[in-house]
Amino acid sequence: MKRLPTPRRSALVARVEVRRTLRSFVENRTRLALTALSGVFVLAVVAAGSYGVYLAGQALRSGSDLGGFDVTSTLRGVVGLAWVGISALVAARAVAKRGTVPKADGLLTTIPTADAVGGILLSELIFVLLWTLPPLVLLTGSFSYGAGTPGPFIVMVPVVATLGALGVATGYPVGLLVRQAVTRYDVLAKHRQVLFVLAFLGYLALVFGGGINEIAAVLLDPLARTPVGWLGDLLLVGIPGIDGSLARAAVAPAAVLAAVVPALAVTVRIAAVHWFSDPAGPTSEDDNDAGGRFADVLPALPIALPSSAFSRPTRAMAGAVVRRAVRAPIKLAYVIYPLFGVIPIAQSAIEQGRVPESLPYALALYAAWASGVLVTLNPFGDQGAVLPGTLTTPLSGRQFVAGHVVVAAGPMVPLTVILAVGSGLASPLSLASVAELAVGAGILAALMPLLATGIGALFPRYGAVNVVGNRKAVMPSKRAFLTYSVTIAAAGLAAGLTFEAPLREAVATLVTVLVPRIAVSPGTLETVGIVALAAALVSPFVSVAYAVRRFESYHLH
Repeated sequence: MKRLPTPRRSALVARVEVRRTLRSFVENRTRLALTALSGVFVLAVVAAGSYGVYLAGQALRSGSDLGGFDVTSTLRGVVGLAWVGISALVAARAVAKRGTVPKADGLLTTIPTADAVGGILLSELIFVLLWTLPPLVLLTGSFSYGAGTPGPFIVMVPVVATLGALGVATGYPVGLLVRQAVTRYDVLAKHRQVLFVLAFLGYLALVFGGGINEIAAVLLDPLARTPVGWLGDLLLVGIPGIDGSLARAAVAPAAVLAAVVPALAVTVRIAAVHWFSDPAGPTSEDDNDAGGRFADVLPALPIALPSSAFSRPTRAMAGAVVRRAVRAPIKLAYVIYPLFGVIPIAQSAIEQGRVPESLPYALALYAAWASGVLVTLNPFGDQGAVLPGTLTTPLSGRQFVAGHVVVAAGPMVPLTVILAVGSGLASPLSLASVAELAVGAGILAALMPLLATGIGALFPRYGAVNVVGNRKAVMPSKRAFLTYSVTIAAAGLAAGLTFEAPLREAVATLVTVLVPRIAVSPGTLETVGIVALAAALVSPFVSVAYAVRRFESYHLH
């Protein structure tokens, strides 16, 4: 078996992979829009950073020592951390999806395994460069301009390419080993979904608890002493006032590229074992079942609804909704996405040793929002193939909707209240404010499923979409998700205009600045807020009434 790939064949495989990935990326309008939105924030951060490094370059050019800051050692450590970050990212991608070979039956029977490995690694390197080079060009260009030397700007691309090559060569085999363990060994394969969830929760714990910063601080100095860190000396060549090591700058690229060769040979060996072995269990690697084996470890969760309050059809529908959620828990993955917005607040609370006043409100609002998207934002699409049978049963629209609402509101109302009370008591909020927050959060958690049912009935989705990697599930439609979230945001703004005078004054000033021809007074905004808040309070009941009527008048085509 070949140990190293052929450059020509690897380049051909990489070109096909890059074209295929970019084509699928462009065709996914949602991902494209989210990427564009994220790019706006990244551009703002890079612009601010570019100005900062420009000032730093000017300071060095004028003879300043940057307040005694050790630029050389720190830059070496940062370069080393960049290698660790690239390796971790590539490993995670290999575990999730990139560890498989597209059209493996055709590709692996026409070219050697080493060439396929080389093509995939080269495509991963291209993606690393596509995401990292644009901001780094701006940053190093600004610094070079401020420092009056082209050195950092000239060597930046070779340094990033060398660092990316090592990161891909070391991260991909690690990802393949993890994928081999969780897909080829019965015990781990049976519970791999649970393991992935635990790993993700561990990652969130590191992010929320500041563990990533602590790990980076521990690794910074050791990585600065390695040839990988010495790549930073290349970026310092020609910068006035900084004494980089020319010997380390000369040795680093050769040492790093020399390490890529054995890493590549090891990757070929691991890939040959993984790609030509059978997965454990009865399912294949391309299994698209949304639940996987994760549902096997969950309890049956019987629904014990009082017969005096709920009819038998309602209880049966509620039980079916719970079983459907248990069998396909990956459908609920998108519910955790907004939690990333709470990360800065949680990090601030941990660093300062106290809970800020904003955190209880953020958690209560998130929990209330989540109560509506769990099982009620796509009631018809979630039925799947049994929708015709459900529509032809004696089940009424009221019972159909009630079965969904009770499953969503039943656990989420008390959970929302507990989050509000627990975080509120730990914060500087007064007891009266905590009580008001708890009552308001509980009411919101009860109303949001009502609002979501009508929106989900108006904008259903019946087809499955990719959720994580190659796993598919029937998710709420983009229009339903956006309409639901915007409605809640509008209701929050209406409440703010009604009860908060500073917000009314700020909005009035903003409108006047943006549209000088329109003069809006705070009193007018208060009236608008009252009207909008009244409409928002009525909307859940209008929405649930529409969902009931929609079920009663539903026609199959």
